Amino acid sequence: MTAAFWVFQFSVVTMIVNTMSIPYNAMVIAMERMGAFAYIDVLNTFLKLCAVIVLKYLSWDKLILYALFIMLIQILTRYIYTFYCSRNFCEAKYHFCWNQAIVKRMLGFSFWTVFSSVATMLMTNGMSILYNKFYGVIANAAIGIGNQVMMAVRKLTGNMSISFAPQIVKRYSEGDFTKVSIVWTIGSKCTFFLFSLFTIPIVMNASYILDLWLDKVPLYAPEFMTLLLIENLTRCFSSNASTIVRATGKIRNYELISNGVRLVFFTLVVIGFFVSDNIFMGFYIYIGNTVFQMIYNVYIGCKSINYCIRKYYLNNIALMALSTGITAVISYLLLPEIMNILSFILHVISTMCILIVTFCLISLLPDERKYLFKTLQGVLVKKYNHK
Repeated sequence: MTAAFWVFQFSVVTMIVNTMSIPYNAMVIAMERMGAFAYIDVLNTFLKLCAVIVLKYLSWDKLILYALFIMLIQILTRYIYTFYCSRNFCEAKYHFCWNQAIVKRMLGFSFWTVFSSVATMLMTNGMSILYNKFYGVIANAAIGIGNQVMMAVRKLTGNMSISFAPQIVKRYSEGDFTKVSIVWTIGSKCTFFLFSLFTIPIVMNASYILDLWLDKVPLYAPEFMTLLLIENLTRCFSSNASTIVRATGKIRNYELISNGVRLVFFTLVVIGFFVSDNIFMGFYIYIGNTVFQMIYNVYIGCKSINYCIRKYYLNNIALMALSTGITAVISYLLLPEIMNILSFILHVISTMCILIVTFCLISLLPDERKYLFKTLQGVLVKKYNHK
């Protein structure tokens, strides 16, 4: 109880610091200083790693110390963002004032965003409570392992989606819907590709990876890990669609329908626990909710920029699913069985190479390949000239 008390106090302070950091993080992203964003993020992760290593050599309560270290790291990161923004952006200078019109708009936007966060929290945390109630710590341990792997993959790929958001908002505010559609479609494909690049090898070698990682693999851990990765991969189909909707500023109806349906699916999850003995039923319904959210996000995103919905499904979702499916089939049928660490590495590298080829040949349309390669070339030339 003592450890829980102090962890809670430190977590509250960490949450407040993170909340205060949001405007500065957003400014770095909005100004498209992705290099600074990446460096600060890497520093944050490195400091967390150091904190874990230091714990090994300290004799005090490690749980309390870990929470304290995380709080201190977040405070340091917050001041790094503040210092960087104040040095590089004149907009980062603030003073106290009251603009009723802006405050009213911001509160309205924030209210519906908070409503979305509460619904999402109810869905995810509610499922954890239900699994603990019906199946005990065994299921929770398996889900916890799956969540760790999923969050690691999401951490590796999440910044890809973030990097496209400023251009979408900027082009939308200019009324350049053609450019918005180009950035959106290519962004969703790149995000899906990057997530697939890690997801397919992990799903195909789930048991081996967990055996390699853990001394004792919790029961059902490979299955829960696979379901969580598939759920997140499904979400990538509509990557940045919500960014387009939020760029309009009119999100009330969008949030009401989206989160209203999310609450309906959570009710189905609760019912599923009572009427079914299948331990995976809750996640099947959870994935069903993600599929609906993906379809609805694509519909609203296309409607917001007058983009053909059928075209998005055929040129994006169908082609991405096809390249991923072909990669999985080829890897399963042609690559050797995992016998040792060397064959595992060979399998992962081969699967990634197959996905790169299928993605370039199938998922990307000719114009998109040209646009993407031109963009990459421009970045490389800029880096070279800078040096």
